[in-house]
Amino acid sequence: MSPTKCVAPPAAPPAAPPAAPLAAPPAAPLARPTSLESAPPRSLTWRRSGATAGADVHLMVTVPGVSGRVGGAAIEAAHEALAAGLEEAGATLDDVCAEWLCSALPTDFARADAARERLRGRHPEWHGYAPISFPLLQSPCDGGVGLVWRVIAQVPGRARGGSAREAAGEARVRRAGVPGRDELWAGVVFERGGEHGDFAGEAFAVFARAGALLEANGLSWRDVARTWLYLADIERDYAILNRVRRRFFHEHGVAIAPASTGIEARGCDDGSRLMLGLHAAPCDRAFGWHPLSAPTLNEAPSYGSDFSRAAAISRREGQIVHLSGTASIDEHGRSVKVGDVAGQAGRMLANVRALLSAARLELEDVLSAMSYLRDRRSVAAYRAALHAHGFPDVPHAVVEGRVCRPELLCEIELVAAPGRSAAGERGNSR
Repeated sequence: MSPTKCVAPPAAPPAAPPAAPLAAPPAAPLARPTSLESAPPRSLTWRRSGATAGADVHLMVTVPGVSGRVGGAAIEAAHEALAAGLEEAGATLDDVCAEWLCSALPTDFARADAARERLRGRHPEWHGYAPISFPLLQSPCDGGVGLVWRVIAQVPGRARGGSAREAAGEARVRRAGVPGRDELWAGVVFERGGEHGDFAGEAFAVFARAGALLEANGLSWRDVARTWLYLADIERDYAILNRVRRRFFHEHGVAIAPASTGIEARGCDDGSRLMLGLHAAPCDRAFGWHPLSAPTLNEAPSYGSDFSRAAAISRREGQIVHLSGTASIDEHGRSVKVGDVAGQAGRMLANVRALLSAARLELEDVLSAMSYLRDRRSVAAYRAALHAHGFPDVPHAVVEGRVCRPELLCEIELVAAPGRSAAGERGNSR
């Protein structure tokens, strides 16, 4: 979960008993695949920001699975659907900067790699597909879904990148943007130490390795607008991560911390205890990024978590806004609506609306979202609450992931931009 929640003040006094559960919106019946191998993608949805140059395209593909397992042919069909969806949205495989694949089974990631190799052998355009990739062992919460796949592209991307494998881990970088205004996406994994290693030392090394990547590309940590932090054991390691991050930012002169999400998720390599992703935008007098705040929730550094509630990246074509992982907390940093997932979803969205309002945006400007539930069995109540509070039909994955305050049941992160110009979907979208 986002760094909103550890080293937190006590929970607010219990609220009045929650209202009766909201009824879920009716959904079209889904035909059960007759064969796991032949099952097509369950749905593909996409949204594109309104800019003609430097536009952002966000896509979400959900792939059916049986007992969490996804067939190789179904994954290959999902890749073909992704390529078609990108084309429909005015983007190409070369424009993709980052992807997130969420599944309960590491074998699904191996099947995805195999599918890409087969596609590269048949379709030369797949050779250009090399985004920063986060394969996360997080179970999709919606019934019948084995894998969810979130993709972010920048148009024109001119995306290019590379990777470096070291004894201690792996680092990857991807650059994209309009001429003269390259933005950078990066991912760092640190593997040394296993279950009994020095997590504080490993975490510091991850931040340092990311700093070296930034420096090699003419940037610094002060240019980083957004981070994602995936911890194998959030309850054990998150407080340590908060201390390490504060120390690192202090030593490197990072006075304004980026927006961030911190959530429990293992990577497909079981030796990884921490994965870090980032999105950086070069700061100068005219462009760069700035933090956003809202009156409905306090500033996270006040309780030891160094991140901004949201970050707005300024571009010649407009702005793109990253909301940090946001949950049901109040203006004093207290957890509210304890024990009520629908109530927490309502308060969470009140915070989301307030943060978007700070950028003169609304829910309809959301390009994509990612939700994390402590208990996947609450997905129907959670989706019903979002529907009741007017959350739009956007590319939106809901996965199971422990948040760092045990009383918080849900969290959402999202990306938004003004002037959404196009959207599309295929299959049975939720």
